[in-house]
Amino acid sequence: RFHAVMFQINDDETYVVPPETQKGRMAVATARQMCREERFQNWMLEKGGIYRREGMDFEAMTANLLREYLNIESRSELSEDPDARDVFRNLIVEYRHETKDG
Repeated sequence: RFHAVMFQINDDETYVVPPETQKGRMAVATARQMCREERFQNWMLEKGGIYRREGMDFEAMTANLLREYLNIESRSELSEDPDARDVFRNLIVEYRHETKDG
C-alpha cells in the first residue's frame, strides 16, 4: 500500500498554506486570545448570565460559554468548521459594537 501527498512549495522551500487553512488557524488563535482578555470575559459571562466571583476560573468559563454558543466541543474545531467561524465572526462584531472596542 502507498499513500502519496503533495504540497505546494514556495521558492524558499516553505509550504504554501491554503487560504481556508489560514482562516481556520486565525480563528482558533483569536478565540484563544479573546478568552484570555478580561473585557471579553466580562462580556461573555454577562451574556451567559454569570457574574464574576472570587475563585472562578474566568478564562475557562469564558471558553465554555464560547464553545456552547458556537455549538462546538473545542475551539480548535474553528479550524475545520466554516459555519462556526461565521457565527464566531458575528459574535466578535456584536462584542465590538456593544463594547465599542474597535
